[in-house]
Amino acid sequence: MITRFAQQYQVPKNLIIAVIKKESAFDPNAVSHKGAKGLMQLMDVHTQPARIDPFHPASNIEIGTAHLARLLSKYDNVSLALAAYNAGEGAVRKYQGIPPFKETERYVADVLNTYQRLNGLP
Repeated sequence: MITRFAQQYQVPKNLIIAVIKKESAFDPNAVSHKGAKGLMQLMDVHTQPARIDPFHPASNIEIGTAHLARLLSKYDNVSLALAAYNAGEGAVRKYQGIPPFKETERYVADVLNTYQRLNGLP
């Protein structure tokens, strides 16, 4: 599934894997304290318009990857795209970069570290 949607939305496969690892630790039934659901921890604002079950792995990965692809295209910067994925586009706009939230700063660093390791980089 990850490979198929990575190709379809032109998002690096290892970046999707890194996001899933950080978001849900590969638990398709994960629910955050803020209400994000499934593997890529999607909010209802993303799943309801698409009319998908956020706990269905393929649907969750497709919608999450499409969202990540849009953010990567919008920001043309992986760190900013990840910050927007975590904290929202409004927060990135407000702070004109990665918001100064410990959770978001840690999130971006953790996802990038995993992504680099998956790509064989130190």
